[in-house]
Amino acid sequence: MVRRVRMAVATDMMSVRYELTALGRSLAEPIAALRDWAERNINEIERAHAAPE
Repeated sequence: MVRRVRMAVATDMMSVRYELTALGRSLAEPIAALRDWAERNINEIERAHAAPE
C-alpha cells in the first residue's frame, strides 16, 4: 500500500520518499468517511470514554 521511491537528492543528508500505491490511495474515501463519522459523534464518543465501566 506504500511504496518507497528511490531517487538521488542533492542534499547533505540521505532522504527517502514514500508514496501511496493505487491500493493505498483507494483508502482515502473510506478513511474520510470514518473521520466524518467520528467528528459527528465526538461528544458521544467522549462521554462513552469517560463513563465508568
